[in-house]
Amino acid sequence: MAPSRTIGIDVRHLLTPAPSGVGLSTRALLDALIQEADERTISFRLFANAAGVSEPLPEAWRQKQNVEVVNPRVPNRLLNAGVFALGRPYLDTLLDGVDVVWSPNVLF
Repeated sequence: MAPSRTIGIDVRHLLTPAPSGVGLSTRALLDALIQEADERTISFRLFANAAGVSEPLPEAWRQKQNVEVVNPRVPNRLLNAGVFALGRPYLDTLLDGVDVVWSPNVLF
């Protein structure tokens, strides 16, 4: 049975070598959410766009059946320029088929 809810989360700010307070809080919250979520009913799509080398997301997240990492490998400056100039692309479109999107660090 496919999960009934898919949550899209922008985790680009977690790919930096030294996450900020928002990054540390997000990582702790995601650790708990991913650990406690029922894999049969909730899935997570993590938007981890990085054109180059980045810090990997925790292995424990990537091993879960209900976690998918989406990385289109587009430079974030180019992606952000499109968002600011054109209002596109929408994160939910890039994550394809999520029920809700959470972007904890809107300034990233």
